[in-house]
This record gives sequence, structure tokens and C-alpha cells, in this order.
Amino acid sequence: MPSNIKQWEKVKRTDFDLLIQNLRSKGFSPPYSDSGTLRSGARHGLHADVDFNEKEQALTVRIREAGRGETYASVFSMLETTIKATNR
Repeated sequence: MPSNIKQWEKVKRTDFDLLIQNLRSKGFSPPYSDSGTLRSGARHGLHADVDFNEKEQALTVRIREAGRGETYASVFSMLETTIKATNR
């Protein structure tokens, strides 16, 4: 898998919904459906594609632009931390 794509398994609907809420509270603009674009404020420049497959309980994120001062790894680390916080 390319370094700009990451997939998480065993992500339930409730986990995904909480992830979206948490991202909004952090100033991100997540998609309003199960798939779409995730963006940060214009100042940071994150642009990623998000796809949640409820049946397979899988979340896939493809980063198009990591944003200023960020790397793919730092963005995925932030998402991983946020997902783990919702999956308790």
C-alpha cells in the first residue's frame, strides 16, 4: 500500500461517527457522509479522501496533501490517536 494510504479495520459506525465529531471539534472539515474529503483550515492545507465501509468495518484514508509542516506519518498518527480514543 502506498505511504499516503492507510486502512483501519474493525471500525464500527459509532466509532466513525465519533471520529467525525472529534475532527470537527479540532477544526477539520470532514465529509458529511461515509466518503468524501477531509480538509483542515486553509492555513494548514490538509486534503485527504475518506472512505468508511460500514459492512466491512473498514476506514480508508488517502492523503492528497499532508499540509504545511506535516508528513503522511504525522497525519496518520493524529488519526490513529483519535480513532483509538473513540474505540474504548
